[in-house]
Amino acid sequence: MGLVHSLPSDWKTIIRSSVCNNEKRPIPHTPYVNLNCGFFPISDVTSKQIYNSFLCKKQIPPTAQQKISDKYLDTIINWKKVYSLPFRTTLDSKLREFQYKILNNIVFTNDKLFRFGLSHSPNCTFCNEEPESLEHLLSRCKVSSEFWKEVLSWLKENNIVIESFNEIGLFLGIFEESEDFLLINHVMLLGKYYIYVRKCLGSLPSLRGFIARIWRVYNIELHIARERNKLATHFKKWEKLVVAF
Repeated sequence: MGLVHSLPSDWKTIIRSSVCNNEKRPIPHTPYVNLNCGFFPISDVTSKQIYNSFLCKKQIPPTAQQKISDKYLDTIINWKKVYSLPFRTTLDSKLREFQYKILNNIVFTNDKLFRFGLSHSPNCTFCNEEPESLEHLLSRCKVSSEFWKEVLSWLKENNIVIESFNEIGLFLGIFEESEDFLLINHVMLLGKYYIYVRKCLGSLPSLRGFIARIWRVYNIELHIARERNKLATHFKKWEKLVVAF
């Protein structure tokens, strides 16, 4: 209705008195618009619905999305859930941005930097044995692999169990619904970012350093929850790890 009211009155008069060239009859007093799911009276349509209708026609899936799908052919990927997961698990815009870069294959590891002439070697910063692809850096490198084993062990000690931890779950998210669903995915996202930060600093990731980073994130979210009067939600998410700090 807001869209109709925004039109000048003389425009509305012209529209209602015009003759449709195709059907040779007056346009109805209530014009209809064609959205993705059918025709609707323009008086019942919001500008947001019209915008979303145009947006759907313009949207093109990122090329990285198809590459990931081709890489994990045995897995059915719900991309809507994958893209929305970082916004459910963390308030940190840097973490959300980092996961976006992972999904779009724009995290700059040594193999890419070497091709650009910005690194003296394509090999891994940690092990220096294999080219540093994103998969190698975050998952396959022996240093990163050992780091994740320590993280999983630490989580298990605090009654947080991840039943199936694999590369695709690490990259896209773990979607097995459990009481610790949000916390598990938050820790996984923090872990990926922590490994990348250590790589950029030229030092190895450690469980002790990672726990210290989680503690800082916990306190930041605690402050935000207090400001937004959402302490109950905050403590429900973090209750199993509070004692670990």
